[in-house]
Amino acid sequence: MNLIYRSRFVNRETELKFITSKLIALPTSRRNFDFILTVSGVAGIGKTSLLKRVEQEAQAKNIPVIWITFDAPEAKQDNLLYLFQQLIQTISNPTIQSAWQEYESSRGVVEEAFPFVRDRLIQTLVDELVDRPMVWQFDDTHLMSTEVREVVEDILTHIGNDHRLFLIMAGRDTVRWNSFELRRRTRSFPLASLPKDAAQQLAPDALYAPITDQMYDLTRGYPKASVMAYEWIANNLATKTANLSQALKSHESELILALFDDLFEQYILGDIPDRAKTSQLLRYISPLRRFDDHLLSNLLPALNKELFAELSILEARSLTRQVAIQTYLIKWHSGRMAYILEPPVRQLLYLDLKYRDNRKLQQIHEFMRNWYKQAIDETLQKDASSPQSVVYFLEYLYHYMELERLTGRSVETINQAIRQKIDQQFTHYQLRERNHFLEELKRDTIILEILADDRTLIDHVTRIVE
Repeated sequence: MNLIYRSRFVNRETELKFITSKLIALPTSRRNFDFILTVSGVAGIGKTSLLKRVEQEAQAKNIPVIWITFDAPEAKQDNLLYLFQQLIQTISNPTIQSAWQEYESSRGVVEEAFPFVRDRLIQTLVDELVDRPMVWQFDDTHLMSTEVREVVEDILTHIGNDHRLFLIMAGRDTVRWNSFELRRRTRSFPLASLPKDAAQQLAPDALYAPITDQMYDLTRGYPKASVMAYEWIANNLATKTANLSQALKSHESELILALFDDLFEQYILGDIPDRAKTSQLLRYISPLRRFDDHLLSNLLPALNKELFAELSILEARSLTRQVAIQTYLIKWHSGRMAYILEPPVRQLLYLDLKYRDNRKLQQIHEFMRNWYKQAIDETLQKDASSPQSVVYFLEYLYHYMELERLTGRSVETINQAIRQKIDQQFTHYQLRERNHFLEELKRDTIILEILADDRTLIDHVTRIVE
């Protein structure tokens, strides 16, 4: 895709307010407490965009910024050497240069003395931070080695409170320090997708106003997907049609497939080693709202025997952890440890599967409908009052509805079938389970949105409960 406009920086007011307060205080304060900020989230959520904005704010206040990206080729070759090189280039005086030369000459030569040489270099850096206001920005910290994290922690521990450093660390997951004191001084900002009004501001100009709602329905406020989608529209549709909204409807499948050819490879798969299995895993779990390793060990071989063969629970757990490292999974606690896929990534993967392999999508929903039906029956046989059966029942209803929608059933027909299934299931439930189901249903925005419900289903269930 060709870059046709610079995407706007939108939202993130909470983060900017905190950052601005630190930048204002740095030049005047020599005691700095909450001086570490971690920014986390999935690829393309806006972490680097936030760092660019911070750099602009710091430069406007004449505060030096050191930006270290651990995704740089040099960083991947030698994480620690790259870190020191970047710091030394900006923080330079005769004492630091002398310590740096000693460090370089002793690397790999005098192994017994090397830790002391490194400590002297760290101490010279620490001494410089007492009087000089400075912002350090570490990007892609999920690629930071354990050795680098330990050195950074050593530097931060040595400076104590008497310094003028503000450190921002951006990565797919939050860096966790060994030191309780550093954990206490760290503020964490996990970034989520943009709300609808903010996502609409990513549109290049007024020409795109008629399609901002459609774009939000497609991307759910995922910033990178939104920007790339607007770029595709600008290159393929915007200058060729008078009715942009209608054109987008007609070319929606083209947009989704083109978007994924770039987005999926560059951002979502990232550095995952087994790309073939992980690629299919991500697509196959996108129709699932919640899953665990036991479920995956049943689902994946049923969908792709050649790739997954007879997948054990341990092998499923290993695949899940690879995806979890990329922060595309959120832990969800049920009877067993389970996960949900990050909403914006799930939305895009689901659309990709829908347009690329609709038959497989139907197969997944059918498998899950049957799996949850069996899980409900087994749970009720063991313990009729188990709250787990209520959760399973909601998931059963979701997959049933999605399967019905894919086969062309109307919302009215689905709505009627759902009420009948609830009535039937309630014959197995006591008052406590009925109340539990009602409370869960009220919070289940996805099911209610599918049914286009305006309280009628909630009222129906409320009457049964009462």
